[in-house]
Amino acid sequence: MATVKNCGVFRAQCISHNTTKDGLKSKLDSLLGDELEEFSLIHFQLVPACNGSQAQVAIFRYHPRTATRSPQIPSFLATPEPWFHLDGNDVFIDTDFYGLTQLFPVNPNDVKIDIVAISGLNSHAFGSWTSCSGVPENDKMWLSDFISKDEILKDSRVMTFGYDTKYRSKKQMWIEDHGDSFLTELDKARKTPKERDRPLVIIGHSFGGTIVTHAYVRSSEKTELEHIYNSITDIFLFGVPFQGINLDDVRSMVEEISDPTGQGEKMIDYGDDGNRVNRPYRFSHPALRELHITDPRLDKERIESTKGGLFDDSYKWILDNPDFKKWRNDDQYHILWISGDPGKGKTMLLCGIVNELRRDNSAADSFYLSYFFCQGTDVRINNATAVLRGLIFSLILQDGSLGSHIQQVYDQVGQGAFEGINSWFQLSKVFDAILSDLIREPTNTVYLVIDALDECVSDLEKLLDLISKFVSTSSSPQIKWIVSSRNWSDIERKLALPASIGGSRLSLELNSSLVSRAVEAYIGDQVLKLWPSERDEEFRNQVCKQLVEQADGTFLWVSLVVKDLEELQGTYQYKKTVLKKLREIPSGLPQLYGLMMQKIKNLRGENPRLCLIILSTMAIAYRPLQLAELTALTELESDPAEPDMIDALVKDCGSFLTVRQNTIYFVHQSAKDFLLEENSFAAFFRRRPKYIHYSMFSYSLQVMSKSLRKNIYSLPRPDFEINNDLRIPKPDPLASVRPKQSMIRQQNWGEVSPWINNTQAIQENWDLCLQTFDEIIVCSRPRPGLEAQPVRILGSRSSKPHEKSCFVTVVFFSPDGKLLAFQKRVRMGFDEFDESCSLWDVGMGKLQAEIRLGKVHKPQEVIISPDGRFIASVSYFSIGGGSGGIALWNTTTGALHTELVETGWMFRNYICVCFSPDSKFIAYFSQTYVGLAIKIWDIATKSLHAKLSADFSYPSQFTFIVPPDGKFLALLKTNYKSLIDEALDMSQPNDIISRFHYTIQVLSTDKGALLAEMVCHGTLGAKPAFAFSPDGRLLAYVSSPSIIKLWDAIMKIPRGELKDSLQIESFSISPSNELLACCLSDHTISLWNLATETLQARFQDHSASISSISFSPDSALLASSSKDGFSLASL
Repeated sequence: MATVKNCGVFRAQCISHNTTKDGLKSKLDSLLGDELEEFSLIHFQLVPACNGSQAQVAIFRYHPRTATRSPQIPSFLATPEPWFHLDGNDVFIDTDFYGLTQLFPVNPNDVKIDIVAISGLNSHAFGSWTSCSGVPENDKMWLSDFISKDEILKDSRVMTFGYDTKYRSKKQMWIEDHGDSFLTELDKARKTPKERDRPLVIIGHSFGGTIVTHAYVRSSEKTELEHIYNSITDIFLFGVPFQGINLDDVRSMVEEISDPTGQGEKMIDYGDDGNRVNRPYRFSHPALRELHITDPRLDKERIESTKGGLFDDSYKWILDNPDFKKWRNDDQYHILWISGDPGKGKTMLLCGIVNELRRDNSAADSFYLSYFFCQGTDVRINNATAVLRGLIFSLILQDGSLGSHIQQVYDQVGQGAFEGINSWFQLSKVFDAILSDLIREPTNTVYLVIDALDECVSDLEKLLDLISKFVSTSSSPQIKWIVSSRNWSDIERKLALPASIGGSRLSLELNSSLVSRAVEAYIGDQVLKLWPSERDEEFRNQVCKQLVEQADGTFLWVSLVVKDLEELQGTYQYKKTVLKKLREIPSGLPQLYGLMMQKIKNLRGENPRLCLIILSTMAIAYRPLQLAELTALTELESDPAEPDMIDALVKDCGSFLTVRQNTIYFVHQSAKDFLLEENSFAAFFRRRPKYIHYSMFSYSLQVMSKSLRKNIYSLPRPDFEINNDLRIPKPDPLASVRPKQSMIRQQNWGEVSPWINNTQAIQENWDLCLQTFDEIIVCSRPRPGLEAQPVRILGSRSSKPHEKSCFVTVVFFSPDGKLLAFQKRVRMGFDEFDESCSLWDVGMGKLQAEIRLGKVHKPQEVIISPDGRFIASVSYFSIGGGSGGIALWNTTTGALHTELVETGWMFRNYICVCFSPDSKFIAYFSQTYVGLAIKIWDIATKSLHAKLSADFSYPSQFTFIVPPDGKFLALLKTNYKSLIDEALDMSQPNDIISRFHYTIQVLSTDKGALLAEMVCHGTLGAKPAFAFSPDGRLLAYVSSPSIIKLWDAIMKIPRGELKDSLQIESFSISPSNELLACCLSDHTISLWNLATETLQARFQDHSASISSISFSPDSALLASSSKDGFSLASL
């Protein structure tokens, strides 16, 4: 094992925290045996491990007393994987020094600074910093030997970071991989607040300096690593090639690696006859980065760290299990399915198996191990496609030649090659090709490990089919599968394969005695950590006995209970308290979760309610949430005076949740499953899941509305290349509404937001558009100073002096933004008008059609269908004035489509007509001498679709609209009779005379059934107007002359109110559901933000009462009309 580069120094890991330096030296002496007199121990340090655990690490070196002795190292170190057992731990010895290694001991309380050194290519984490004089006693490792004796630096914690530096290595790792691994190790080594505040100095040599620079930049981009970025005070770089290196040297090195014979850049491949052939090596870093979605190696490290480290006795029992040995040693068996209930330790069992497989085959070049850990709460790794990407990624890292398979796909598709609806099929072919390549070499063995199949939320069926297909059709003993899951019938149908085709199953329930013994050993280890004193031995035995009796062979139950017991340490008579508590804790995970929920409900003050909000939100969320995201999705607010308040509330949520790097996770998938179970959810939370979804959505909108605005990065043009040219301003205006890890992809604004083309077309063709009406209106270009205002007036029109009074009464956009309609009205006499509607094609910049509405005795009202195909004009006559009706006009040809005539139709003073959202029906209120009704007409067939009876005492105060889903009508009626009765009742307060009620009713469009009813209160002088937001979620209505109240139509609760200073004439809600525009009595328009309920702008461009107001479909423009003309404002 010893090499020149490591200067013969060894590292021993996983040493118990109870082991002393003398005890370890005695053990090493005993391992020397007869060789004790032949070697001298010349460099020996026992230091804490740098992974946040309580384990220790030893660094030591032996020097033979006789220079001619062979070998130059003791026999027990000459084995491929030396290890020994000491103080209850298996201690493993290596020479690689991968990861972080502390070089000399220092009192943790005295540490003033952390120093980390990273060496370059083809070097060693320890040996590269050591002088090799030929006389071992004189060799100095300057980071250790000099700094430890320096008066100023002796209280530093000095570490090295090791990685695979061999450029001949079969495993391929990129700078990003090494940099991320370095940051992960640093994060584990600096866990406590004190450690994270400690200054950090990094030393990089050659390629190691490149890793340092990558890690430095990466730590500034990730929220959970900001503590590293903020702690770095100095970086020392030695021989780092910032200005490039000699490419000829690199080329010769690559040629040497790929083709020692000098025949060109080649790689090994196999022909149809099975013999080796050469073909060009084609594999690039971007292809692998495109494939990468997670690194399963880091996932495994994270899982083990989260669960407190891998306890050997929790998995070693399986090594002697007959089913496991049969799968491992018998070529007949291709798959082992490990099944068990939640909390039985399946994940840690597979972690241990992975370690054993790697340890037993580490010296074999023909060994391939690929594994993947599914996690239901993480959208990145909870689907079948992610599993395949992870398995392929791991295999390519072990053998770069396999990368040619993904390179072929990447060359054809480029970015996004492994995404989209066809990604599974593409990756399946790649996976099949890679395995076929590997088994061409008869000596190769491939182990494929997948944990937690039950947490594969998406496309599990496809993954199971793929596994069963490989197992049942492959006769090769070279591919071995091992998978784990809960006891699900769907999985059993696919994986319970007969032994004749290579199937085998290991049920943890059928091996309950072995699992129970492993749990018992785990209990002993955990209890010993809590009470390590010899004086507590009797007490420990009592606790262990009680835990064993109640654990029911469940690791997770033990872990949760031990965590609860840990909090009791230091309390009064804690031993009695612990034993009493143990007797109260029920057996079984569901019962334990129920007890934890009861404890939460018994908390003081507001904490129970707030904890239930947190738990319900976390249960409903599809992925883990950051602390900042939790406050954005709920009513919780972070308080600068109490920065740890949210963190404390999460801790109050019992053992359901845990916080790692500012992100909240469930301790186990079974905890989330318990809360989402229908009976549990109904018992613990007041609201049903759909209401919590809606609540989270509403809070999200509020947060975004406070931060987002159009072109927030001030991009100069729509086709801006985001990936190449984007410069994010500081501070980043989007920082509060998205995680920092989110990636901005290159987009074309025209593709993302088609509305921008419509808006631009209107602005660019504004003069041409206005020329259509040059007989009536004149152009007024916007002043330059208005460009920077919140609302910008693009143009306005004023009536010319005319012999006949002529004015524009209504201006509106078609829903698709392609048409701009102007309704013109010419007074022909005292009570006679000539009306027309001009349709302007925004995209073509020309007049599309002119619809002559004809001469009428009262002004008509005009509305347009949602699909823009029809315009409806409403004719009103005086009471008893014969007939009236609705005319439907084709917007393309300007021709009359149909006319709906009502005989004896009574005069109406405002619109009672609307289209259905799909433009298939038109509904209107029919008020004739025969009776009152709501009629719904089929536009295509020109026939009556439905007739809903209407019984109102005072129909003149009636109107209705159709919400977006088109399944019901909403109508409003005023109860004047109730108003009069209250006014005549002298016992009522005086101010009651100024009030009135009106009712909003929701009717089914099919049968007219009453679905909902809402009584609203207003005052005289306020018009009883109301409107739904386009998404149907918000109802706005005028409740007093200057107040609009908001009502949540889904939750059926008040949302707030908009208080203006003047009387509201009418209002309109933008298609984006974000803005509400009010027409006021002083001819001004006020613009409100619905999410924040704040006034956003107020402007005036009319000198007369505003008769119509309309948003463009993209909510970017606001059109208004009055007797003095019309105006178009840019928002």
